[in-house]
Amino acid sequence: MANETVVGSYDNNDKLVDFAKNVDVLTYEFENIETKALEELEKIVEIRPSIKALKICQDRYTEKSYLNALDIKTTQFYKIDEVQAIEELLIKVNKPILIKTRKLGYDGKGQVLVKTQNDIKENFEIVKRCVQRDGSSLEFASDHLKDDETIVTLALA
Repeated sequence: MANETVVGSYDNNDKLVDFAKNVDVLTYEFENIETKALEELEKIVEIRPSIKALKICQDRYTEKSYLNALDIKTTQFYKIDEVQAIEELLIKVNKPILIKTRKLGYDGKGQVLVKTQNDIKENFEIVKRCVQRDGSSLEFASDHLKDDETIVTLALA
């Protein structure tokens, strides 16, 4: 139950400011929101978790790098910039890989399962679009899979 309700979109600055002026602390429930709006609201109200934390967790490559810098172990991950790197890695690990987007992928969205070189070719346009963005990274998360599977995250900017 709320004393007041503000209805508006994330890009409606006037509504966001009205909302921020009436709360003691602003929080959010998911990481797939634009930080630009929050940066303006931070001038009005305390935001938790911080915008810095949000920016870090919005990017899988940045997030893993940050955690590793704090000596917090993560799965192995690699920065890549071209589809050929995926082809080479598939040969190297000789296991199925799951390519995931660097940003905005969730609940199975932004993922391509690659078991063979042919899978890369069949999904080439999807994989190519992913790699052509601002760089990418690969992440191994084999602890969540069967012994003969490997997850590789193609971390797109």
